[in-house]
Amino acid sequence: MSELSNLNGGYNGGYNGGYNGGYNGGYNGGYVPAGGRVNDPALAQALMTSREGIVNPGDNRIYAPDTAVLPAVGADDNQFFAWDPVVRKQTLIQAMLSVTSVQREALSDGTHRVVLYGLNLNDQYSALTSLCRPQTGGTADQISDVLARAELRSDRYLEILAQVDSAWPFWQSLLPVRAGRLTHTQVLLDLGVEVSTYLGMRFKHELNCPRPSEYSPQ
Repeated sequence: MSELSNLNGGYNGGYNGGYNGGYNGGYNGGYVPAGGRVNDPALAQALMTSREGIVNPGDNRIYAPDTAVLPAVGADDNQFFAWDPVVRKQTLIQAMLSVTSVQREALSDGTHRVVLYGLNLNDQYSALTSLCRPQTGGTADQISDVLARAELRSDRYLEILAQVDSAWPFWQSLLPVRAGRLTHTQVLLDLGVEVSTYLGMRFKHELNCPRPSEYSPQ
């Protein structure tokens, strides 16, 4: 069971994490839904098998909530914390991204930079950080370093896979906290990782730099 879970976590975390900008890797690593991991095929099969033994096919009654009085429309802090952590995190990510802007700007020397702007308390955007587009020559000079460090992958791959599937043990090694007791701290740290990942992918798109594999097939 643990081997299947580790294999599934590494595969889904690596594939989905890379494809979606690290989303599923950090997301599933930070939050575990009450019913267990959503990407566990053994759990999915067990739930379907269990349902077959407890449902009554002849019971067609509908247990609907009282629809005569709907909840008030608008932001409700109490309702927000009633949602599953998955929903809360998705809502906060959208809120954070809605007050940021990533722009590519031309410099006087003919190069470009990408700037991250954030909305301040005065409803004005101000620059938070920037990154200049590297020149082709400098990137080519670093290929030998990339190839040299490729030999170190076997030494770190278990650490990488573990962080993809669950980042919190590594947070706990740095901070004297337990995620279950400090839920707001968990939200804050995971939100920072996820938002940074989305913004990092936008920087990558705007800079549009060749990958090392385009310089060397090694």
